[in-house]
Amino acid sequence: MRQGCNGRLAEVGGVFKTLVGAPGAAVYSFTDDDILVTEDQSFEPFPSLSETHNGIGATYPEPSEKWTAKDAPARYSSTLEADDGNRRLVTGVDFPAVPFGRQVQTLMKAMIEEERRFRTHLFHLPPDASPLEPNDAVAWTSSRNGYANKKFLVVRVIGKLTFNQIVVLKEIDPSDYSWSGADELPTDIGWLGPIEPPVQPMYGWQVEPASLLDDAGVPRRPSMRVSCAPDQDDVRQVRIQVRLKSSQAQVFDGQIAYDAPHSWILNGTFLPNTIYQTRAKFVPISSRKTDWSNWLDVTTPNARFGDGDVYLPGMIEDLQDFTEEATDWLRDGVRELITEQQRIVRLIAEQDFANFSDKQTLRRELVSRAGDITASYKEEIIAATGPGSALVARLTTLEAKIPTLATVTALDAVTASVTQQGNSITAYGLRIDSLEVEMPGKASVSAVNSLDTRVTNNEGVISAQANSISSLFAALGGNSAAVNIRASVLATPSGYAARYGIEARTGGAGTYRSASMYMDVPASTSAPTRIVFLADQLVIASGANLKNPFVFENGEARLNVAHIGTVYGGKMILGGGKLVIDGDLGTIEVFS
Repeated sequence: MRQGCNGRLAEVGGVFKTLVGAPGAAVYSFTDDDILVTEDQSFEPFPSLSETHNGIGATYPEPSEKWTAKDAPARYSSTLEADDGNRRLVTGVDFPAVPFGRQVQTLMKAMIEEERRFRTHLFHLPPDASPLEPNDAVAWTSSRNGYANKKFLVVRVIGKLTFNQIVVLKEIDPSDYSWSGADELPTDIGWLGPIEPPVQPMYGWQVEPASLLDDAGVPRRPSMRVSCAPDQDDVRQVRIQVRLKSSQAQVFDGQIAYDAPHSWILNGTFLPNTIYQTRAKFVPISSRKTDWSNWLDVTTPNARFGDGDVYLPGMIEDLQDFTEEATDWLRDGVRELITEQQRIVRLIAEQDFANFSDKQTLRRELVSRAGDITASYKEEIIAATGPGSALVARLTTLEAKIPTLATVTALDAVTASVTQQGNSITAYGLRIDSLEVEMPGKASVSAVNSLDTRVTNNEGVISAQANSISSLFAALGGNSAAVNIRASVLATPSGYAARYGIEARTGGAGTYRSASMYMDVPASTSAPTRIVFLADQLVIASGANLKNPFVFENGEARLNVAHIGTVYGGKMILGGGKLVIDGDLGTIEVFS
């Protein structure tokens, strides 16, 4: 009955609270400023693939067919399937308490459209949110997330001893429940005499890129993984066909036993980085009819040669580990280091210098105001000494501000310190220059340059390190662009290291694009020095006219003209696959 009315049920303090159909008007509204930033937050933008659906089928008792269970017209969406990688992900619902076909279709439409509202947030709200209960509707305006009075449904509320409220919100849209005559799909009422079993479609058919692995688990040849729905009655095998999308030429036709886990990697001969199409149907034990699934596109992996074919063992894994570590060092490491440096500057400017026996401070300040518009200049110079400690710092801050319109801040900070604790000595030097411009809720931009130097002597073990950072950042409407440049050097008794990196990055909401370059000289003499480029396309040209450039893109190197003395290779594929020379197998194949 709950499914029949598209209802939600929640137990609130011993009382069952129901919500039928579309959520009502928002009972509470808030903005980003109302969320407690001192408490934990989480955000799930979308579920896993196994929990994602873009189509729905349903059964219900049809009075015109003697109340037998009837399949309602399934609802599919080519747009949603394209969003899910050209996969048809169908779920099924049973409506035993709804004997009306149009009502079933209305419920199906609302369910599958609401299913696509993926965003789920968890955070803390202040005590004025204590009246909220599960199944309440709230409105959230968030410049950070790009929400404008967006509706969410309260899934769970937990009151804390501080009267702050932990809330779990899931996005909703009242338009999911709208219905018009154009939305209704035709339904046929079958006759009540003997009928043949309906043609069984292929349920849960999916295809994704996969590779054939060697004994070490390394991808060696391109293939594809196919899967279908389990627990189907009267099914003996699954028949699978694969064809080239470009020419429609069939390249695979075979049957696989219908056994768990109902997912298989095809053991066929497929070209790398090529678009194929695949379909399948159930092969029953009886003589009943089954139907083919739709053709689904899949691009095979660009699995050409692995460690055993071209590269030294472990080279690819080592390179992947390096790029992940170097990306964190340049991307997250830059943000963390700048934040730590700014924290140190603020601590020096605000501390009371209790550990210093002599303190000298020089301050200058200018402030101009016109109503709530301000322009200020602040300069602070600090010199302090004490037992085992010496510190000198200069901090200059400029700010121009028109509230609600724009704020411009400039910071210049220089710090030098030497400290001794027991047998440990630390000498530290820091220089930060930053510019920040913000239009609240609209756009922001910043530019930061910093130099960070440190020498430590820890009980006779001396180390020296330095960082140089240049960071540019701009954000607008939920998207951002950034350029980070970082250089680091390290000298220790165990070795010397140097690294230089550049990254340019744009995007937002998980759709980032980046290009980066790293130069690395590790401390270990057994590790190679590296220059690594990470980009969608790498171009090397001779001269400014880009004649015959070397281009590396999509895992392939392209060069129009090459002079090579000796070529060592495993397989050559010529003419788009018409001529295949396999040096490993010692074969030459010609295809028409």
